[in-house]
Amino acid sequence: MKSVILAVVIFILITILVIGIYAYTDILTGQMLTSLEKNEKFIAKNDWKSAKNEMKSLSDKWAKNKDILAVFVTHSVIDELDFSIFRTFQSIKDKKTEDFHRETGITKLK
Repeated sequence: MKSVILAVVIFILITILVIGIYAYTDILTGQMLTSLEKNEKFIAKNDWKSAKNEMKSLSDKWAKNKDILAVFVTHSVIDELDFSIFRTFQSIKDKKTEDFHRETGITKLK
């Protein structure tokens, strides 16, 4: 009987952990997508300064959270997102609308 209770407790803890990881990932990706959508609006208005500030904020948020995500997500996905965010930031710095939209699309697909 003790082993059944222990198994149930372990199952419940694992379930809570998985739900927590999913919620954390969902919240972070939602915030990042919102930031990218704001950037799209800034670019459409040709407001490069605001786009750069928003991208800096997104980049900082990514830098803080990517190590935590690396525990749950494959490193190749983390590296791809890291590089895509870098290229998106670079396209804003260079004021290249076409490159920005391409990189934003790639980032959203990841």
